[in-house]
Amino acid sequence: MADKDTYREYWNDVDTIAEEAKENAEEYGSDVYDNVHESVDGSYWIIYTHAQLKVLQYTDNKDAINDVYGDTLEGSADTIITQIAYFAMVQDVMDRL
Repeated sequence: MADKDTYREYWNDVDTIAEEAKENAEEYGSDVYDNVHESVDGSYWIIYTHAQLKVLQYTDNKDAINDVYGDTLEGSADTIITQIAYFAMVQDVMDRL
C-alpha cells in the first residue's frame, strides 16, 4: 500500500484499534486495555522497523514509555525504538477512548 506510512493512515489505524477494543470489551466482556495492547503489539506500525520510526514522527506521546520504565531504558537501539513506538501508540489509542 503506497500510502500506508502516512500521518493520516497512522491516526486512522489508531482510531480503528480504539473502536475495536471498545467494541470487543462491550461484546465479550474483555478488558479494553488488554485489547489495545494486543492490537498495537500485532499492528503494522510496531511489527516493521521503518513503521516504528513513523510512529515516533506522528505520535502525541513520545514520552509514554517513561511511565513504564522511567529514564532507564536498556537494550539494543532496535529494542528501545520498538518499545518507545509501542508505548507511544498504546497511549495514542488510549487517548482516543
